[in-house]
Amino acid sequence: MFRSERPTIEGKHYRVKDAYNVPAPVRAGGPPIMIGGQGEKKTLRLMAQYADMANLMGGKDVIAHKIEVLAGHCADVGRDIADINKTSLSFVMIAPTTAEAEKVREEFFAARGMSWNDLDDATKASMEPRMVTGDPDTVGEWLGELLDLGLDGIVVNLPANGHDPEVVALAGQVVSKLVS
Repeated sequence: MFRSERPTIEGKHYRVKDAYNVPAPVRAGGPPIMIGGQGEKKTLRLMAQYADMANLMGGKDVIAHKIEVLAGHCADVGRDIADINKTSLSFVMIAPTTAEAEKVREEFFAARGMSWNDLDDATKASMEPRMVTGDPDTVGEWLGELLDLGLDGIVVNLPANGHDPEVVALAGQVVSKLVS
């Protein structure tokens, strides 16, 4: 439908006859495709075949490995990995000071009936590779280390206070320093 085709589909639950997409996409060929995940056998192979953007999951130790696996799949399908915009999702708890950021993190967990300080080591260990808590310098250094692994960008999630325009501006300042 993105290429002005009019497909007909006869499925088990749905039928579509001569479907069309109006208005047509702004970009020729349709919108860019982002595939997110970390499965090395299927998801990363699908990224190599179809994705314009790949959003990888995991901590710094995992991301480097996933990029290597993606590069192998790209080689298998005859595609240059440089043609794929590689990103990673990071959960950011940011404030002007580390103490304030830690308070934000604690309030985030408290609102869910938990406490960061009371989480067991295994739970913290599963979250920490994808989450940074701190002041702008701490967050910037952490995100910069991710970019140094070969990522083209970072997807930042501000789960605790992303509704606050000042926090969004602060995170934006940190990220803009990394990419300028």
